Amino acid sequence: MKSLTIAIILFLLYTNSYVFSSNCYFENKRNIENYIETSSDDTLIEPKDGEIIYTLQPNCKWKSFADKVYRVGGTNYISKWLVDTTHKYEVLLNFDTEYEWGVGSTFELEYIGVYKRRKFRTCNPIISLYLPEDQLITSLKPISLNWNKIGGEITYNLQIAKNPNFTSNFVVQEYNYPDSIYHTDWLIKNKQYYWRVQATYGPISHIWSETRSILVLDTTLKKVYPDSATSVMDTAITLRWNKLEGTNNYTVKLSTSPLFFTTIVDSSTVLDTLLYVPKLEKNKIYYWTVSSNTDIGNVPSNVWRFTTQTKPLLVEPPNKLADAPKLINFKWRRQGQLNASSFLQLSDKADFSTLIEDVVGILDTTYFYDGTNTLKQNTTYHWRVKQLVSDDTTAWSDTWTFRLPGLPMVAQRYPDSNAIGVPVDTLLHWNPATDVDGYTVRVSTVPTFATTVLERTPVQSVLQTDIKNLEHNRRYYWQTRTRKDGEFGVWSDTWDFLTILAKPNLIQPINETEIAPTSVNFTWQPINGAESYELKLSKDSTFSTTVVNEENITQNTFEYKSLEKETKYFWQVKSNSNKNLGQWSEVRVFTTNSLTSVNESENVGVEIIPNPVTSVSKIRIHTKENEQLYSVVVRNLLGLSVMIFPMNNEKEFTLNTNGLPQGMYFLEITTSKKSFAYPFQLLR
Repeated sequence: MKSLTIAIILFLLYTNSYVFSSNCYFENKRNIENYIETSSDDTLIEPKDGEIIYTLQPNCKWKSFADKVYRVGGTNYISKWLVDTTHKYEVLLNFDTEYEWGVGSTFELEYIGVYKRRKFRTCNPIISLYLPEDQLITSLKPISLNWNKIGGEITYNLQIAKNPNFTSNFVVQEYNYPDSIYHTDWLIKNKQYYWRVQATYGPISHIWSETRSILVLDTTLKKVYPDSATSVMDTAITLRWNKLEGTNNYTVKLSTSPLFFTTIVDSSTVLDTLLYVPKLEKNKIYYWTVSSNTDIGNVPSNVWRFTTQTKPLLVEPPNKLADAPKLINFKWRRQGQLNASSFLQLSDKADFSTLIEDVVGILDTTYFYDGTNTLKQNTTYHWRVKQLVSDDTTAWSDTWTFRLPGLPMVAQRYPDSNAIGVPVDTLLHWNPATDVDGYTVRVSTVPTFATTVLERTPVQSVLQTDIKNLEHNRRYYWQTRTRKDGEFGVWSDTWDFLTILAKPNLIQPINETEIAPTSVNFTWQPINGAESYELKLSKDSTFSTTVVNEENITQNTFEYKSLEKETKYFWQVKSNSNKNLGQWSEVRVFTTNSLTSVNESENVGVEIIPNPVTSVSKIRIHTKENEQLYSVVVRNLLGLSVMIFPMNNEKEFTLNTNGLPQGMYFLEITTSKKSFAYPFQLLR
């Protein structure tokens, strides 16, 4: 009995008695009651009930039951026996149609269950065109075509044609296009185009969308000759214009009437972008226009006008006159009508963007101009003339130029350029210039004169100016220029000079002091820029003979140990440099006595305990009987006083060096009989 039941079920399935109808009922309703009890709401997974799908071959999925085989059945469809729990339709469904499906199963060919049926619907792929709008007229390229994107496995067919019926003249036929945007940058201007889109799935296509039109219009003639700003200097002329895309030919009209009541030229078959007109009248105004004949009709251009005439000829002042006066008589020759008035423009700009003079209605061919208050020396000026012809003007004449001569350039005299050793208080000299009111002189430490240390304006008769308190060993730059009537000439060449090295400031021995005769340590202030020093020691204030004449001293100190007793000495120091000049210091004098040096014994003269000094030391001063102590001063290497001790009949002092930098110092001691300096070193 069981074998017979299985045989009957298999027979029913293969003879389609088990196939679902279009209303998803089994044709053999007798078996429904036996199988419906095994159906379940969550057995069928995909497509979901009522789902819209975007494929014409849906993939069905269901839950599995162990050791079963399956068949998918649906509207007009039944599958073969299946082992997997997923199955893709082998047939192509229709767009925008509702379908039902279910799954039948068997277990060891003994039992067949029918699970609950589900519905789904294929999409309705109607294409809606988004952009551009229908009947688009634009002058821009490229253009992007946009439509709604369906999704899923849907692709698109696109057609662009010159024929609105899409029967011929196709320029694009794109099949199975994957995107919903299509870019065009090749559309020819002044041509009409039509486009449409349809959805496709493999070999199946849906209906076409609406048809839209595009017109890329170009009516702009940009390069025409002659345009409305042109005057033609000949009676024969070639009219020219730029080519317009999509134009089959051009219509050209030429007339003396702006409304073209009558025409001299009226040609509607011009294929090129030029037309020769052999003969026109002189001093006449003409009007012309060009129309482009395209597939969409006749597109007119603007109307241009030009005048046939010859421009005025300039006569005086001669072109490029280099030394023109400020009182100028302009002259020119008219062309054509002898009674025509003229226009004159004068400018210091070649493009006449600013005008010094703009005169209209000049009835003569001369014009006198007084430029005393407006024209400037050392400046180039431009002038031109045009004349009136009927109710129009000619083109401007050629532009001529003239130049007012510049004020003379000053020739400098002193200091010469690259001079060295110039005093810090000096005079700047220059040569006189003719026909000027005065001069301006400036001095700077930088060659660009971005900043100045001096700027003066001497009168005409003054050919020099003093400058004081310059820095030693510093390079300066100077220039001069002439001045007249509030105007200035060009600056002279830039000259530079180097100021002299400073005089050495002598420190020890102190001037007019008495010292021990055996040894002396000459010391002076170091000089900026000095490479060496020269020292002279003499018994004669004129230095006609010298005891010491030492050169190439590289330090600011020099020791001499052969002094004679009870002798007056004179000494001076000079700073030297290979790049500059130095100068001798003031002459200083000192006298040796018959005593031994205070340095020979700490118990004779001066004691500093401890020495070298670190922070605080004791100073003891030993003097002879009846020798009074006048002053005790501490000086640095520059000779500047840094500490003065009060006098209270004491000869012992506390030396507190807090706040003083490390270095060499001198203890300057003055008594009623002598004055001397005692060196000591401060260490930190």
